[in-house]
Amino acid sequence: MKNFLPFFFIMAFFASHNAFSQLIRNLNIPVKVNNQYIPNPWAGGLNWCQFSEIDLDGDGKMDLFVFDRNGDKISTFLNKGENGVIDYQYAPEYAAKFPRLKSWALLRDYNCNGKMDIFTYSDSGGIALYRNDFANGNLQFSLVSPLLRSNYSPSSPNTGLYVSSEDIPAIIDIDGDGDLDILTFSAWGAAVELHLNESMEKFGNCNELAYTVETHCWGNFSEDNNSNISLNKTCRGGGGGDNSGQSRHAGSTLLALDLNKDGAMDLVLGDIGNKNLTMLLNGETSVNANIISINHNFPTSSDPVDMNLFPAAYYIDVDNDGIKDLIVSPNAGNISANYSSVWLYTNHNKNDSALFSLIKKNFLQDGMIDVGEGSFPALFDYNNDGLLDLIIGNHSFSSPQGNNSTLTLFKNIGTKSAPAFELVSNDYLGLSALNLRGLFPTFGDLDGDGDMDLLLGEDTGNLLYFENTASAGNTANFELQSSKYFSLRAGNNAAPQLFDLNKNGKLDIIIGTQNGILAYFENTGTINAPSFTQSRMIRPFGGVDVRLHGHTTGNSVPNFYLDKVDNKIKLLVGSDNGRIYYYENIEGNLNGTFNLVNSHVGVLSEGRRTAPLISFNLTDQPNPVLLVGNYAGGISYFDNAINLSVENKKQVISSLKVYPVPASGNITVEPGNDFTSQLTISIYNLIGNKIFEQVYAPGNSIVIETESFADGLYFLHANAPGKSATEKIIIKR
Repeated sequence: MKNFLPFFFIMAFFASHNAFSQLIRNLNIPVKVNNQYIPNPWAGGLNWCQFSEIDLDGDGKMDLFVFDRNGDKISTFLNKGENGVIDYQYAPEYAAKFPRLKSWALLRDYNCNGKMDIFTYSDSGGIALYRNDFANGNLQFSLVSPLLRSNYSPSSPNTGLYVSSEDIPAIIDIDGDGDLDILTFSAWGAAVELHLNESMEKFGNCNELAYTVETHCWGNFSEDNNSNISLNKTCRGGGGGDNSGQSRHAGSTLLALDLNKDGAMDLVLGDIGNKNLTMLLNGETSVNANIISINHNFPTSSDPVDMNLFPAAYYIDVDNDGIKDLIVSPNAGNISANYSSVWLYTNHNKNDSALFSLIKKNFLQDGMIDVGEGSFPALFDYNNDGLLDLIIGNHSFSSPQGNNSTLTLFKNIGTKSAPAFELVSNDYLGLSALNLRGLFPTFGDLDGDGDMDLLLGEDTGNLLYFENTASAGNTANFELQSSKYFSLRAGNNAAPQLFDLNKNGKLDIIIGTQNGILAYFENTGTINAPSFTQSRMIRPFGGVDVRLHGHTTGNSVPNFYLDKVDNKIKLLVGSDNGRIYYYENIEGNLNGTFNLVNSHVGVLSEGRRTAPLISFNLTDQPNPVLLVGNYAGGISYFDNAINLSVENKKQVISSLKVYPVPASGNITVEPGNDFTSQLTISIYNLIGNKIFEQVYAPGNSIVIETESFADGLYFLHANAPGKSATEKIIIKR
């Protein structure tokens, strides 16, 4: 059933089109850091990432695919560099073309057609495979297998090829026959299995998937629960050596490559208990491997990987010189580094043993807004120059002093019509010294003195109140007055908002919480002396609950705002699952249930723990801006956040007919008598990406070619002045 959930999101998007127009992602708002404009400021942040190469746009040059285990977030970058030049341009339009992936994803060409396919974690406890069906300039993928299988032994044929969700396997041609083999730790043992693909031997091509366990302890080594490696194990050669009696390692990452150019695959091992990478040198052949030495100072003795737990390595030509380089990033959430977490080593030896040099520890991250783990944006004119500045809270920021929460301040150095930002401080107000986590900012004049005060939520649920002691018109000066403001508590991961919800001129407090609901505290005091009491809390508030079915965590983030078109209060709510929810029917209904209009605004995929922020005042443009924070630590920027023209709802037409269903070739659309004017046909895939659009004259049958469509479910949307209709399409060949 879950595979069809996006249908309801797409339907909600169409049904609520009168409230939300098409969001326009804006990547062109300049951001300056250390006196230089950064290239991809709104790329959304990176934490614990996996890297692969793929030609996204069909220009023959390998681009970059990044999968962040934190939130299963996909980021795509076009390669604009030349020989010896590193230049990647954020291109989010390609990320929407990938299927939903989970835990880990590696792109490899399994069918030898030059197109990178997707190997990813399967919910069945192994590997799922998607085929790259790039055609006519359109990147698309088709599911080949929900679970790869392997012949483990005569007694266990055709069994699911096991890979843990915490591990990363090595997927590479081990035996040199042209098809892709797999190295992975076994489900029960402490050794690495070699699964040989016999597609070439059995079928004479790479298109098939025919895996067999060649050995249960490739390389004749094992690893115990303490990440200690032992050499000269006894299951050398063949399929023997069942290590079921040994305890399972906790989690490991594998990279197979020929480091010394002797024709045999060596291994780079990352482990959940270690901060470094371990190089295992193979002294024999790739298939009948035998590890003869271990190096814990990989890749160089002068600059070995020293990362806060569980590093993983990826072998990609980053600088376009024809030699593969090394990217290292952590593979575990919450225990690993969340900034400076992408180390780049370039390789300077093409024909001899690899020679790596550490270039930077924040590859790509130095070109974007990235405040660590989590990003919670707020807008506030801190220097009173008439321009709203950007303040971002986070859950934590890795530094030599520890993983403490901070505020990051970007000053608006642009104009009212063209905002631009410059980093002022990544520890604004020095809050890292408080040793707190999950600082969530909101601003408002709580004491009626004409300037904005600061209220911070934190992960234990307390609210911190900072009074702005600067006089009106001066640069803000905040002083902590209370670390438990009015002793208010709504729940963990407090995400507060100051907003006059009942329009009585006094700021109320609304708090999102870990459990996905909202709590409302009415201000019963005065403009100059606010008063809030725990006993008057309304929770759950408005019937808001952004938890997915069966989940206990929701991490709701409220953003109430006053729509300047109809002067009514509206609500956006971010969530742990990443969707942004849109509510109406709020005024005069504070004790009732708000109307959920859209449960997936814009069908956005910005990562988990989204934090939306609508602003009508950041620019002087008629349409507001939407900023979205996410748990990878970055910010996404969207224009045209609301359709201020507020169209009348279109009549939903039932006369539209689409056939055949399912279709193996072309489909025919019969508009019917209700569509009497020019008609726009749009087709969307399951993740909401528009893959087809064309305008047609009224009154005629329409034939649409589907040759470039992968098998699967789609939605056809017919749109004409005042009328619309949506039908399902199924392509099955």
